[in-house]
Amino acid sequence: MTIAELLSRAVTCEEYLKSEKEIISKDGIDEINTIVGGTRLLCQDKMGRQFRHLCLKAKGEMPLKANEMAKPTNQDLQGFWELIMLQVEETKNKINIIHQNKNNKWKVNVSLFSNFFSKYLFNIFFLLFSQKRRLITPKRGPKRQNPQRQKSKFNVVCF
Repeated sequence: MTIAELLSRAVTCEEYLKSEKEIISKDGIDEINTIVGGTRLLCQDKMGRQFRHLCLKAKGEMPLKANEMAKPTNQDLQGFWELIMLQVEETKNKINIIHQNKNNKWKVNVSLFSNFFSKYLFNIFFLLFSQKRRLITPKRGPKRQNPQRQKSKFNVVCF
C-alpha cells in the first residue's frame, strides 16, 4: 500500500464524520479522529528523511553527529524499516475496522476489537508478573504493644 492510498483511506474515514456524525458514537468519533491523525503523522516525510539519513550514515556518505557512537548497521536499517511497516500494518487494520463499522451501520463488532485489546491485556499482565517484584511484602513499622489484637503480617501491594 502506498502513502497516497493510506492517506486516501484515512480521508474517507474523516468524511464519515461529516456525513454520518449523528449516527456515530462519541467514542467512535474519537477513534476516527485518532486514527486519521496517526495516519497523517505516519505519512509525513519525517520518517522518510530519518531513514534516508540512516542509510547515508551507514554508507559513510553523511558524517555522524558528535553524540553518535557508531554508524548504523544493516540490522539497524532493517529494524527501523520493520518498525515502520508494523505501524503501517496497524494503521491499515484500524482503518479496516472503521470501514467495517460503517458497513455495520456503526454497530461496533466486539470481536473486531477483542483481538486488539487482548494483546494489550497480555502485555500488561506480562509486565506485571514477569518482573521480579514481590506482590506481597512484609509489613514494616513499629511493633504493636497489644499482642491480643494480631493483624495480618503482610501488606498486599497492587500495581
